[in-house]
Amino acid sequence: MDDIIGKVIALLEKYKRLDNAYVVFFSDNGYHLGQFCVAYDKRLPYETDIHVPMFVRGPNIKPNTIIDDITLNIDLGPSFVYMATGKSVPYMDGQPIFPDSPNYFPRVDFAVEYVGEADYSNCSGMWPGCCNLTSHQFVNPFQRWCIDSGNNTYGCLRSINSYSNNLYCEFQDDVGFREYYDLRRDPYEQFNIAIESYNITAPLSARMRYLRSCAGRASCNQ
Repeated sequence: MDDIIGKVIALLEKYKRLDNAYVVFFSDNGYHLGQFCVAYDKRLPYETDIHVPMFVRGPNIKPNTIIDDITLNIDLGPSFVYMATGKSVPYMDGQPIFPDSPNYFPRVDFAVEYVGEADYSNCSGMWPGCCNLTSHQFVNPFQRWCIDSGNNTYGCLRSINSYSNNLYCEFQDDVGFREYYDLRRDPYEQFNIAIESYNITAPLSARMRYLRSCAGRASCNQ
């Protein structure tokens, strides 16, 4: 990766385009390294899975500038449009990552969602909910733990502002499992307090459902 980036930068310098080019480095979220005692893949709504680095260099970006505002995958498309044209696209859900862009709106929350991969058409007696997941199971027959399954389907609301820092999730399974973590008191998301926090989670549930169904920048920034 270092070699590839170096060659791209060298090519831009050679053709005298570097001063007018944006270079964006946006990482995948990698693999688990023991977090939550789950398998190596990352398909969960926790901070270790959804928090990834992003670096940008280019015209009018001062070195060592840090933007703490929430940035999402859906912001990449609008950001590239803004870099190329200086304009925002209102019908896209995201927004340019630049605070000086038109109608920039600092987020205080966002939706996290995932649909579990499972094929129940050909179950072969493996672990429940892990039917026919040959591409995602360990090769060693003594380590056939379930890496992903149909009930790993969820919608979540991640909220970060001056007075709260929490994660609320609803799973689409047979029991309607819910999770709620207060990251101010529990930064490693170890204690699920959803059951005793109904007065808090009810409005979070409504907000999560709205963000999962909205469309367009104006609507999703309400």
